[in-house]
Amino acid sequence: MNTTNLIQSNLTKTQPFSNYSMFYDAVDVYSTFDTQISLGSSDSFTWSFWIKPVYNSISDMVLLRASATSITANNTMLLTYSGGNWRIKWDNASGNFTTGYVMPDNEWSHVALSITQGTGTRYAYINGVQDSANAAVAGITSQWLGFSSQNTTNDFEGYLSQCAYWNTNLSTTELAALYNNGVPQDLRDFSVQPTQYWPMNEKYNYWDGSNWINRDIINGNDSTMVN
Repeated sequence: MNTTNLIQSNLTKTQPFSNYSMFYDAVDVYSTFDTQISLGSSDSFTWSFWIKPVYNSISDMVLLRASATSITANNTMLLTYSGGNWRIKWDNASGNFTTGYVMPDNEWSHVALSITQGTGTRYAYINGVQDSANAAVAGITSQWLGFSSQNTTNDFEGYLSQCAYWNTNLSTTELAALYNNGVPQDLRDFSVQPTQYWPMNEKYNYWDGSNWINRDIINGNDSTMVN
């Protein structure tokens, strides 16, 4: 990893945002948070990403890790590849699901995951379209983006931008507005402001000489890209 991981891409954003994003090259490049995001068994949350996955012979790539265990352990958000498209796969000991909706390879898509723990309701959205499943969800500690831990061949390869986290489950209407007809927006002005927000562009990232620091511009829980 070096300064070239900040990439000018074709993700068009509303002002004042640029079209830069962060590139993860699947060679042990992943992101950690200054403070881990700890959740109880009844807490709800939402994750949102703009993502451009790149297929490079690996059919299952980790987007979000909840623990430093195998990729089939509890609470791992994967991208699974088949026939030129990607689907979201959520692994949990109490029940897994894979979305019916797909994302094209090497193209930008919006992905959101909204979970209500306790009741176990999980909703995955691809480009504003809901694909849901229900199963019990254990308490989750989300610590890594793009990191498979025990098997580095499953690290994420592709581009990430506009990553955000809410400590509540957003509604279907709110998630459709989050997609915004395919145009990313300044989420500080969103109807439900994120708890944490990493734009991942040249304005809010900086290179510290060894790693990229992705600034959380709401609560200061910065993300560090390491390898």
